[in-house]
Amino acid sequence: AAAIAKRMGEPLTLMHAVDLPKLGKSNADAVKWITNNRRRDLHQDATTLRKTGSVVEERIVAGRADEVLVDCARQERARLVVVSSAGCRGVDRWLVGSVAERTAERATVPTLIVRDPSPLLKWAKDGRPLRVFVCFNRTATSECALRWVKEFARGGSLEVVVGWVNWPT
Repeated sequence: AAAIAKRMGEPLTLMHAVDLPKLGKSNADAVKWITNNRRRDLHQDATTLRKTGSVVEERIVAGRADEVLVDCARQERARLVVVSSAGCRGVDRWLVGSVAERTAERATVPTLIVRDPSPLLKWAKDGRPLRVFVCFNRTATSECALRWVKEFARGGSLEVVVGWVNWPT
């Protein structure tokens, strides 16, 4: 996300969501400890990125990660949401989906799900062409994603593949 923001000349908001209900509101000390540790870690990451010349804002927000990301993107009029994905395939992911999937489904702006950042870093730092896959299904979200890819191309060379999504249900 930082490499993309810097390449595009855009500011970056680093966000961490802390799902307080899962932690239990009655255990205020644990909530405070976790929030402070997350704030410290986020600040360290932001400080490192600022040293590269990036403009970085830090945010710790209470709530479920997918909901917080979507709400913040809407309120801040973000142009892109970048989330990581470990590529897990467990039963829970099958039943409820991943944070990345739920964010992409609900976001009103394009969502970039990154499993391996190395191609993005090579594009951002070395100018290598970046292969981009866009799922398309004639929804407002996918139309927005295609428009964003066109804008994204101003940051460097892209090889774009568009896949048609046809969900039988």
